Formats: sequence, structure tokens, C-alpha cells
Amino acid sequence: IVIAFGFFLWVSKPNIELDKATGCEKKEGPNNYYAIILDNTDTLRTIQKSSVKKKIKGIVNEAGPNDKVIIYSLSNFSVEKTVPLIDICSMPDGSDANELTQNKAFMRKHKSKLFDAPIEEAVNKMLQNDKASQASPIIELIQKIRIQNLPDKIGNKKVEIHLFSDLLQHSENFSFYDKNYDLKKFLKSLEFEKIKSDLSGIEVTIWQLINSRIDNIRLRDHWKEIFVEMRTKYRPNIEPISG
Repeated sequence: IVIAFGFFLWVSKPNIELDKATGCEKKEGPNNYYAIILDNTDTLRTIQKSSVKKKIKGIVNEAGPNDKVIIYSLSNFSVEKTVPLIDICSMPDGSDANELTQNKAFMRKHKSKLFDAPIEEAVNKMLQNDKASQASPIIELIQKIRIQNLPDKIGNKKVEIHLFSDLLQHSENFSFYDKNYDLKKFLKSLEFEKIKSDLSGIEVTIWQLINSRIDNIRLRDHWKEIFVEMRTKYRPNIEPISG
């Protein structure tokens, strides 16, 4: 009877087709989205690197089966040429496996090989970067991610953007390096209209890489204004990363 019941469960399992590139359900798409941006345009200190790695691991661990994790490094490449280092869905780790129809050990190893290991490798590679960049187009990269990597309609999906950055936006559209910058004027300008995103329904967390050479609190307040103008679900949560 047990064998017959097990066979019935096996043959009655829904045959879900997965996307070969991302491992996400092809028909329904991902359940939820976690987009992570690491601003590599300035050198991170050793303690910051350790903290960033720990924080990213915590974010990734929140992803359940068929939740998509997207990781971008903002470095020397232009936004147009920047591609995600990671763009994959998580998978079952065997913790809730059916002992009659599923192999827990295989599922755990499968997830470790195809999901955990690639993410750890990508994060380690990002954190090895020690070259400063001449530009830091943060707003522009967020726009690219919103258009190319996140769903048009959020619905009931949880969509999060995690930004690890010292928040020094620096591009031809707008720069905090300009001593005469006027944020309020910029937020009403055509330049902002061109590069802003509609982040309605999206939760944003800013992991601010503290830089002793700048006014961190002022920048923090500026980015609250920027994200409010882009209609985030809530005012962005800001967590400082010292070091």
C-alpha cells in the first residue's frame, strides 16, 4: 500500500517547466524578487567588505524556492554594458522534502551547486575589486534594473532593492561632486525625468557605506527625497555600514 501510495504521489506531481537560464518557473515566473546592487566605484575597506558579505548572505537566505536573486556590481563599466552577475531563482533545499518521493540529500547538494555556490563566487569577486571608477551612475543603474529585471506589474509579489553604496551619485545627468548641486531643482528637471524609475510597490533598503570624507547624514536625507520621488512602497530603510 505504501509503495502504491508513493507511486501515486510521484505520477501526480505537477510537471513544472523551468527556464534553463534562470531556473525560474517558465509559465508563472518568479514568486518574489531580490535585487542587490554593490557600488564598487570606490574602494571598500576590509571591515566593510566583511560586513557587506554577511549582509548579502542574509538577504539571499530570505529567498525561498522560485524567488529570484539579481546581483549587479556598479563599477567601471557604463550602465549600458553592465549586466547582472547573478540572475537566478532559488530552489528547494530538501528541508521540506517528501521522504516518499524526494531525495533530501540530492536536493540540498543541487541547491548548493546551482544557487549558493555561484552567488558566493560572484560576491567574493565583487569584493576583490580595488579600482576606483570615474563615474557612479546609481540612479541610472536602478532604472535599468527596474526595466530589464523586475516585473512590470508587482501585484502581490514581494520586490526588494538593496543598495550597498556610499551614495555619491556621479554621472553627466547629476553629481554630488558638483559643489553647486541643487537637488530640489534636479528632481524637477528633464534630466531626472529621463533617468528616474517608477518604484511603486517596491521596497528599498539602503546599506550606506560610511565615508568619513563626506557628510553621510546629508546624503542619506537626499536619497530619501530621491526615492520618495520614485514612489517606493515605503520610505527607504537606511542601514549604515561603518569601517
